[in-house]
Amino acid sequence: MSQKPLIHIVQPADTEGLPAFAGMPLERISMPATAVEFALAATEILQASCIGFDTESKPTFKVGELSSGPHLIQFATLEKVYLLRVGMPGCTEAVRAVLQAPGIVKIGFGLKSDHSRLRSKLNIQPASLLDLGSVLRYQGKKGQVGLRGAVAAILGTRIEKSRRVATSNWANARLTEAQQAYAANDAYAALRVFLGLALEQQSMLLRYVAASDARGSTPANRTPRPPRSDRNAAMKKTLTIRWQRLVNEHGQTCPRCGATEQAVRQATADLRQALRILGIDVRLETSQLSPADFAQAPLESNRLWIADVPLEQWLGAAAGESRCCSACGDANCRTLEVADATHEAVPAELIIKAGLLAAAQLPDDASGCCPTAQATSGHGGCCS
Repeated sequence: MSQKPLIHIVQPADTEGLPAFAGMPLERISMPATAVEFALAATEILQASCIGFDTESKPTFKVGELSSGPHLIQFATLEKVYLLRVGMPGCTEAVRAVLQAPGIVKIGFGLKSDHSRLRSKLNIQPASLLDLGSVLRYQGKKGQVGLRGAVAAILGTRIEKSRRVATSNWANARLTEAQQAYAANDAYAALRVFLGLALEQQSMLLRYVAASDARGSTPANRTPRPPRSDRNAAMKKTLTIRWQRLVNEHGQTCPRCGATEQAVRQATADLRQALRILGIDVRLETSQLSPADFAQAPLESNRLWIADVPLEQWLGAAAGESRCCSACGDANCRTLEVADATHEAVPAELIIKAGLLAAAQLPDDASGCCPTAQATSGHGGCCS
């Protein structure tokens, strides 16, 4: 498809009488604050095939004054909106990983200026952009349709666009709840508008984006530069996860160790994907306890260390014990006590949480040894 498609919609006669657009709740708006959180956000966003996209910049009020934006970049899925504050450690890497991913369509309105600022300030060449404003037209009219008009015409709802919030300072380190809601719903509403189109219209637009990417006719569709960490043959840091468990003479282990093994491998894969853009590799090491070893120290089975620090220490948890199964005989086996919960098999989400905490404390010259002295002080870490 070489020619830009146009979709004609009916302009509502009265938008004020429409019900309010149901925006994204504040509790589902995420604002990463650390490099690891940015990496995890990028990993979550990259699971989607289509996302809402927008940027915000601190306004300029003087004639000839150039914008220093973008200061905020918004990505929306149907479940969550991510507000990425430019200039924070890890933000550029996360934004580049998402925007330059050719398999994910980024949907918004008025994306021409967003693209220009991203290219000039952050050296990012977005791929697979779909500017709905350039393909939607009111019947009988030539001008482009904005977000507010599209929400009214396609979703039958009214989205509020406060001028006071729109012209607020988007470079502030702390955004108000009004700013968060405004920015989140700009991206979220764009995604909902696209999904509100007929399926054949959605397919037509996706084919157009794919053809534009293949043609490479605009800077946004050139072959994107890979994230910086992808250009390095070797990762800068290594985070090591170590797990040991009982394996008897028949090669069998107990059910809780078997369930933990699945969780450990899933968590390792998720952490590896999330931390890759930060140049952190995740390595899993496993070891076996023989029945004789287990008989001497049964609570050493199903035990985890991350960066050579016990899992419990990262989580503020404690080790417990309970009866297990015939494979373990009469001995009690290890449990994980977190807050008021007791886990016989260690859940993947707790391993991921501990892994992210450990990754955030890896020193620049780390090779998977110890986190900072604060984490290991008094606990006999490998570097103590």
